[in-house]
Amino acid sequence: MTDLATDPDLGDRVRGVDLLLHELWLTNEEAERDPEKLAIHSHLAGVAEFARAAGVRRLMPIHHHPSRSPRDLRRLCAQLQAASGIEVVVPEEGPCLHAGWVRGRSSSWCIDTAPPPPIMVGT
Repeated sequence: MTDLATDPDLGDRVRGVDLLLHELWLTNEEAERDPEKLAIHSHLAGVAEFARAAGVRRLMPIHHHPSRSPRDLRRLCAQLQAASGIEVVVPEEGPCLHAGWVRGRSSSWCIDTAPPPPIMVGT
């Protein structure tokens, strides 16, 4: 889910999914400084609450601000995991994630073609 504010009404569409890929554009501090952006982008507390309420098993933040370094992103993921109580997968360029079967066809999502697997927070 990307380019949208967190919307609790969408929770039924993702309820119980194994891995939710959700935008995480704003930190809580950025959202407080510029609340108008919350109309078009998601922030950490909103994503944490949305994922927890929807009962997702794992969460991967995507579509983050391009100025964030890998270190910034790992820090955000740790904060997201603490806030949500849900396992958070740190996105990295390279890994392909097998998405299972969609309408009778196998589906995968790739960021690039490099081989390393995603890093799990806390490992």
